Amino acid sequence: MTLITKQSSIVDTMRNLAVGLVTILGILLVLCSCNEPVEPKPDGNQMIVSEVEMLNSIMDYIRQNHPDAASSIKDDIHWVKTSSAKKIGYTGATYTSNGWTVAIGHAVTAEIIHEVKAEYSNQEIVWQGTITSGIITENNFAKK
Repeated sequence: MTLITKQSSIVDTMRNLAVGLVTILGILLVLCSCNEPVEPKPDGNQMIVSEVEMLNSIMDYIRQNHPDAASSIKDDIHWVKTSSAKKIGYTGATYTSNGWTVAIGHAVTAEIIHEVKAEYSNQEIVWQGTITSGIITENNFAKK
């Protein structure tokens, strides 16, 4: 066996170990993430918008742009992740708080566009939009 063949074999082994480790970590993340309070994540040196920041930003947007819905949004919102899903090419999660259910998901692409649907009290209020690079865009709003 030549030196190049040995190096190639070592690289293949390391790659397989890394893939296995990432798969195990992904499974553990999904199994451990449901029905837990969501806490803000420190962003370090990266431009990361946490789930809590996104959820609260959506509620602020609805409160500011739809005064008729503002009374349904409490000041102290404590989100709970009730489900999460990771499929090939798409990841998403659902959160609840004070009568609101918010589903956030995104395709796995270079530019992440979060698709958001926020519902209040059995679809009494339904808001749909996107978040791209921290900018909220409303697609639809309906109140019964």
